[in-house]
Amino acid sequence: MKPDDSTFWVLGGLTVALIFLMMIYYPLQRDAKKLVAYSTIAQTGVSYITLAYALLGHTVGLQIALYQVVNHAVVKALAFAQSAASPTPSVRLT
Repeated sequence: MKPDDSTFWVLGGLTVALIFLMMIYYPLQRDAKKLVAYSTIAQTGVSYITLAYALLGHTVGLQIALYQVVNHAVVKALAFAQSAASPTPSVRLT
């Protein structure tokens, strides 16, 4: 069963709103772990866009979503490990 195009636009619109919201909150964070967490939420929005594209019947959307999830997991694991090993938990903007 293939959903209609309105499903894509609803998911796409909500995802774009989520990404813009996280773009606003992302620079306001001073804790390194929260900074990585807000970035994770924004990247999840990118995965949702590709899944919405897959709902339209394009198999490449699912492939991109899986690639995005695996890539994101590796990079964020390294980022969280680095922020945990950091002697200062806060981000300083000079």
